[in-house]
Amino acid sequence: MMEYKFKDIVSNCCERIDPSESDSIPYVGLEHISADTFNIQTYGKSTDVKGQKFIMKKGDVLFGRRRAYQRKVAIAPFDGIFSAHGMIFRPKQVIDESLLPFFIRSDAFMNKAISLSVGSLSPTLNWGAIKDITFSIPSKEIQPELSSLLWKIEDDIERLKEQIQSLDILVKSRFIEMFGNLDINDKQWKMSTIGESAKVPLHYGSTASAVDYDSETRYVRITDIGSDGKLNDDFKSPSTYDSSYLLNKGDILFARSGSVGVTYLFDEDYKSIFAGYLIRFIPDDEKLDPEFTYQFTRSSYCQGILVGSKRGGVQKNVNAKQLSAIPIPLPPMDLQKEFVDFVHQVDKSKFELQKHLDDTKRLQKALINQAFDPKSVQN
Repeated sequence: MMEYKFKDIVSNCCERIDPSESDSIPYVGLEHISADTFNIQTYGKSTDVKGQKFIMKKGDVLFGRRRAYQRKVAIAPFDGIFSAHGMIFRPKQVIDESLLPFFIRSDAFMNKAISLSVGSLSPTLNWGAIKDITFSIPSKEIQPELSSLLWKIEDDIERLKEQIQSLDILVKSRFIEMFGNLDINDKQWKMSTIGESAKVPLHYGSTASAVDYDSETRYVRITDIGSDGKLNDDFKSPSTYDSSYLLNKGDILFARSGSVGVTYLFDEDYKSIFAGYLIRFIPDDEKLDPEFTYQFTRSSYCQGILVGSKRGGVQKNVNAKQLSAIPIPLPPMDLQKEFVDFVHQVDKSKFELQKHLDDTKRLQKALINQAFDPKSVQN
């Protein structure tokens, strides 16, 4: 291991450009970077943003210096521009280009970046605060072998994630195969509405504020639900507790503002209440199976209605009345159950893949931290 100041490991690339003075070129913002992959799946264009941005080159390592605790690191897939709330790193001679992304992802770097960030609402890391901090880097002789191993594991991680995603696509395909595209003019099934098929009228969540998680009651907020319909790990509790907002297994939540179209099926054992920017739908179990209903809310038919129902200015939204009016098919319950049995079988496969994925991520993290933390090596 060799010790270097951060400024001797990377170049901080901060050449700026005003997007209004350039042709349309790809733009990457922090919102386009995920914490668990170096890949950038979506991006914008320069004509959609204002204010000066950084010029990035293909292969640059992109780091989210604003809210560094979100641990956002990516590799630029093309030439373009990057958010001024980030940093762009290029390797100097002491570290291989292929190893640099893993160094930035390491706890050794991230913990320093987080601790040196300043500001209360949006803590931000400044170059001046970290450029003279000393880090340990493996010798150049072993870097190629180390980076090769880490990239093989990274490829395994991406492959496992793709397999999990393919199972989600399989469920959607099976839904369409069994129930069609659910065109309202299709008379194959008896039709109802969400409101008519609910046990109780749709209603909004609690307006209590979120506080640190107390291990007894979780507060499910709109920001906790991802586009994949899964909850994140940012556990919070409500500041006050009202049992009327208590969730039961089978309840379905609709995002009513901002992320309109996102839905969530509650199927957890822990006690939870839901927040105000969500609307709860409790299906009548004599008409609808919750899993079938949830897959219906994610169908292109229902999503088209949800997105088309949005109203308002900057923060578009839908209300309970609009959701209640959405048409919904009522296939025979035995057919719904057949579909649910299929989903459960797929879930078993997803569980095994997810376990393998989690184990692989833990292995990679351990290797990264050992590579850049001499104390970990000694232990």
